[in-house]
Amino acid sequence: MSDIVEKVTLYDLLGYVLPGGLLLGCVLIRYRGWSDPAVMALLKDYAGILTVFLLMLSFALGCIVSQAAGWLIFVLKTGWIWIKKLMRWMHLPAEEDNYEPAVMTNLKSALNNSGLLQGSAGISDDKLITTFRAQMYSDIQADRTYSRIHNYASGAVVNKNLMVVMLTGMLILQNDPALQSCRKFVCMAGCFFSLAFLARWGRFEKKKKDYTVYWYIEKYQGTRPS
Repeated sequence: MSDIVEKVTLYDLLGYVLPGGLLLGCVLIRYRGWSDPAVMALLKDYAGILTVFLLMLSFALGCIVSQAAGWLIFVLKTGWIWIKKLMRWMHLPAEEDNYEPAVMTNLKSALNNSGLLQGSAGISDDKLITTFRAQMYSDIQADRTYSRIHNYASGAVVNKNLMVVMLTGMLILQNDPALQSCRKFVCMAGCFFSLAFLARWGRFEKKKKDYTVYWYIEKYQGTRPS
């Protein structure tokens, strides 16, 4: 139970409370009515309750950010799918989830040993991973032996949410009268960090996908891919 609580707490803090808190901070910087001395004196009397409220609000904002990030990633992935189709039509190389033939052979054997491949023998190699990726990930995620998969999944969520926070925060602070003299810097910084977190999301997402395949083979085939 303590392990579960620890994982959930760390996941919530990094994946939701942190991005939500950063977004809330941008909003508070933009609208400074709360910084009036009379308001600050009133808020100081309710510091404990206010802290709990801000944490809850940060978590709620983090959940909204996560959903928005999911929509944005869906749009980006859909656009990338059409770009790859166009590249194939133009006979240009397009990056796919390609693995060595030995890996695919071991994966087929592992899927057969686990029972997933039974009744689905007609699936081609290029569709094998996309067809069973969700089932393989659920299996590995539930196995304590491969608990490191949680690190990659959490890393993907954190960076995906922070990407959206950087974009949204940039738009909020762009209209701040106090920052008019450095609007270009705010814009450049927001775009840079958004792209950086997008790249980090891609790295963690790829690790999650790759290790799901490798560890699934190891679990059901007893072979560790090199």
